[in-house]
Amino acid sequence: MSTIRWLPDTLDECMDFWRLHLWVRQHPGLWTLDQVYARMLEINDGPPTDADLAVSTRLSDPWMDGIGFLRLAELKGDLALEHDERFLTALIGLEPGLQLPLMRADRELREELVWGMLRQEGNRGVSLSASDRSASMGSRRAPGWSRTLAACADEGLIDRDRLIDALLAMLAADLPSARAGWHSRTLRLLAMTLDEAEARQGALCALMSSPVGPTVTLAVGQLTALSKAGRLDLELFARSCEGALMGSKANALRVLGVLRDGLGAVEGTDLEPLLGVALSFPDAQVQRAALGLARDNVTASLLTRESVAGIVRLADLDPLVVPEAREFVSVGAAGDRPGPGLVSETRDEPGSFLPPPREAGDLVPMSAEDVSGRVGVLAEKAQMGLEYEALLAFLASPEFTPDALESLRPLVRRLTTRRFGYERMLGSLLQIALDGGGEGAESPLAAGTAWLESENMPTLLRERIIEVAGLLARGQRYRLLATPTDDRGAVNPLTLVRRALDNGDAAPLPADLTQALLRVDTEHPDCAAALALVEEREAELPAAARIRLALTGAVRRRAEGYLSSLAVAWEGHPAYESRSGKPKVARDGSPVYAFFTPRVVGADTGATGPELGALADIASASGDFTAHRYLYPASVRHFAVCLLASQWYVLDSTQLTIDCYRALSEHGGRWDSLSAQLLGQAMGEREVESRALGVETLASLVARGDLSFDQAVAGFEAVAHTVKLNRWAQALQDLGNVDPRLALDLALALLPGLERGRTGIGQLLGVVTAQYARAQAEGWAPPLGEDLVGWLGLFRGSSQAAKYARTLKEMSQ
Repeated sequence: MSTIRWLPDTLDECMDFWRLHLWVRQHPGLWTLDQVYARMLEINDGPPTDADLAVSTRLSDPWMDGIGFLRLAELKGDLALEHDERFLTALIGLEPGLQLPLMRADRELREELVWGMLRQEGNRGVSLSASDRSASMGSRRAPGWSRTLAACADEGLIDRDRLIDALLAMLAADLPSARAGWHSRTLRLLAMTLDEAEARQGALCALMSSPVGPTVTLAVGQLTALSKAGRLDLELFARSCEGALMGSKANALRVLGVLRDGLGAVEGTDLEPLLGVALSFPDAQVQRAALGLARDNVTASLLTRESVAGIVRLADLDPLVVPEAREFVSVGAAGDRPGPGLVSETRDEPGSFLPPPREAGDLVPMSAEDVSGRVGVLAEKAQMGLEYEALLAFLASPEFTPDALESLRPLVRRLTTRRFGYERMLGSLLQIALDGGGEGAESPLAAGTAWLESENMPTLLRERIIEVAGLLARGQRYRLLATPTDDRGAVNPLTLVRRALDNGDAAPLPADLTQALLRVDTEHPDCAAALALVEEREAELPAAARIRLALTGAVRRRAEGYLSSLAVAWEGHPAYESRSGKPKVARDGSPVYAFFTPRVVGADTGATGPELGALADIASASGDFTAHRYLYPASVRHFAVCLLASQWYVLDSTQLTIDCYRALSEHGGRWDSLSAQLLGQAMGEREVESRALGVETLASLVARGDLSFDQAVAGFEAVAHTVKLNRWAQALQDLGNVDPRLALDLALALLPGLERGRTGIGQLLGVVTAQYARAQAEGWAPPLGEDLVGWLGLFRGSSQAAKYARTLKEMSQ
């Protein structure tokens, strides 16, 4: 046995299939298939069975006996299997060490079975793309089907032409990108000759229309090689290359190079639409190459200058290409309309973005007639939102009787026995409402306490649920004061006072009263009538003093004062070198951060009293953020810090989930610069949906006046160092389609505060320069500030970022 105890030195020392497969792969040529099969029989205590195929069809793992054992058993006559789709899929997972020996020894495998295997897309557990990376790695490090098939073709075991055609056919079969990658990698490994590529020009040209990027790159590479050798059918290429022009930058440049080298071989009518596509490519280098192709064709009299000038005028040109395009257009005849950044004599202000007004809707109370249906929907997610509030109010109200929930007994049983978390908590609450609690029980939760023990939720909400459960357990009825009256989560002030009067001499529930005072809408027109009613019937209100303070705005002023003292600090986590393990540093010696996490500062300071204590509980809702959303509906700031404290990177793939951003965008409270930081983060997310939501929310808030421009700038400046600038570039480009003036003003305000050497600064400058050129052409471009002009002047060299910076600076002069 080797010094590494688990690594065997001989075949006989392999005590399981994992060690056997490892040893076979590491010792090629030191064993025969008969020896390996004999050892497999000893490990397995006999030959495999038909049932083993079902496992090999779904899983490919070195710990398993595997399809190799089954195929060897077939060859020895110990097993007979039908070679159907299941068998061919399982063959994908054939152990790498057995592949080439079996191909040499098994005629049926190399002449029939392997070709059926190549036609299989595979599944989640077994696929060529997931199990074989040998084409992109050294043969010793990772043997697999790609190198096995290449070796078989070299040895003459299989026909090379048939293999190439089979791989091309699968690439043309519209496979998902995750599956198609293996076939393109294997074709690259085979390295088609010019003769082989020339014979397959039709198939390769068709692949340029594939939606899979690597497939297009493979086809363009082969066709480019044919073009350089003078063996390409340029007319066929021109008819097929439009898809490649809309793909990656590298492919677009290579296609334009082929068309330029083949000057005269393509009719002008075929070339014009390709020029239109290339000139609309979002990259200056591609657009410049397209202009060069157009100029060459005009010089050769293959295209008229007027027709090309018309295409150029209609294109959305990059600012770096505009001077060259202007020169080209000025020679030709006038077109239909100028393209962005070219010539304009009129002033065309961008239209104002007018989102629909935001209006609060009334919350519909729950009743005996609709409780079954609404609870059924609530049970699907059991979120602590408005429907949960309506349910609590109904269960505690005088109108409630246990008979209203009788039809829900099966659901309650399912929630309390088969569910966990908030769903079990909901089921236990309904169980108490159905059956009540023990007579004279001191604890209101004597009938069900386990459902609150493990759940992470705001303390105020936990106490409110305990209060409602206590009422149900004791058979008491009460008008909850804190139940929202509109979909913002606010409570109408007059309704609050009337609820308190309906409860008579009953002492207010402490948590319910605290939540009600945080939710009361002091800006509602009914506030004056509510105060008058308090003064008139003060003797009948047990909590008249606290209610009066809330209605006069005292509670809100204290809450706003506390929230204004909160701040967010973004703490960077160092990135490390993969080999040395040392922290990465930039050229100027500053640390490089892999990611940032927010830290809310000041939450534990000055939170005195029940209301402020509830606001300070910001990090206790990891399971359901809706519990925080309606705690203080007057301000978005509180909900924003709760999201940062409790929901940041709950999922590894995103900082905040799309549901968090959607809830934030729908919040009906007041916005400020701190809450605007989350819009900056949304526009920097990887998911397109999150970026789009951030763009739409920002545009709507600024247009309605709910968020000032200065607040938006301050919020974005605070998070600028934490986001990827290329994502901001994409988001600002989308914002320009919604509100061009806001997009340009925001970008111009943010640029001077950004580090010039950051990744993505070139793309961001490109977007801003294009937007400024469009604004200048339409006659509403704002002047650049001195700080921005100075910042742009610091760019040196020939980088793309420096070119955009110089272009933007020159346009403002």
